[in-house]
Amino acid sequence: MTKGKKKTSAFVEWVNGERNSHLKAELHEAHEPRRRIEIKLDDEKQGNQLLSFFKGYHFLTTLLCLILLVIFLWVVLSLPNFGDPAAPTNNEVSREYLVYGMEKTGSENAVTAMIFTYRGFDTLGESCVLFLAASAVMMLLYQPGNRGVTAKERLELKKFYDLEPRSRNYLVTQMSKVLVPFIMLYGLYVLIGGENSPGGGFSAGAILSGGLILYRHAFGHDATRRFLSERVFTFIRTLGLCIYAGVFAMYIVLQGGDALTSHIIMPIDVAVGMVVMCTMYGFYSLFMKGEI
Repeated sequence: MTKGKKKTSAFVEWVNGERNSHLKAELHEAHEPRRRIEIKLDDEKQGNQLLSFFKGYHFLTTLLCLILLVIFLWVVLSLPNFGDPAAPTNNEVSREYLVYGMEKTGSENAVTAMIFTYRGFDTLGESCVLFLAASAVMMLLYQPGNRGVTAKERLELKKFYDLEPRSRNYLVTQMSKVLVPFIMLYGLYVLIGGENSPGGGFSAGAILSGGLILYRHAFGHDATRRFLSERVFTFIRTLGLCIYAGVFAMYIVLQGGDALTSHIIMPIDVAVGMVVMCTMYGFYSLFMKGEI
């Protein structure tokens, strides 16, 4: 008899009651509920531990501040004199930006070449600061679906939403229909043209967020959520930061190069514009009603 047939016959015998169950009788017997272990806390002992911790904490923080103070003083004393023509900041750095910037980065705009290539890591930190600032404000003020509010506050919000369409200024609404498309178009122009002309991700992000804020002020929260919901808002700002980090990490790993440098400015510029736009619009939305 094969192994499969043995298993089948054993199962049939168990169903017909001809085979003893392997289950122990202990499993079918009632058990007394386990008693919960009561943990008694010694308030005096915990208080002494907390006091000793704060004594060490104050000592360590004071020591850390003193170490940082010594480092900062040493750095300041090591800096070259202000206006010294032999200082690197007055000759080598500026010459690198202005003379070799276009050749090495492919960007005609010296400011864009400096921000996104020479100081690209610093600009990445600035983008992270904006991302974290928006996240912190969301954690403090965000109320998805008006959760956590009382019935009275919810009723007041409903009255506010009902009165919002009738309280809009007619002139602002009509002028916004004309101005918002031009504002968004100009923001895209500043974003795309920032590589070779004044502009870039920071300026374009501020312009685009201004267009979104004007649209929401003129047409209301519900109209804006049709194309910029909470999910879309989170996706855009997260995608922008990930694009910047990914592109610049690739640039660092591959050790730069003139050919690569000329191609990373545009995606980084667009990524910064996405982060700045969402940050400024998010601040406005959250401070207005606690919603995106």
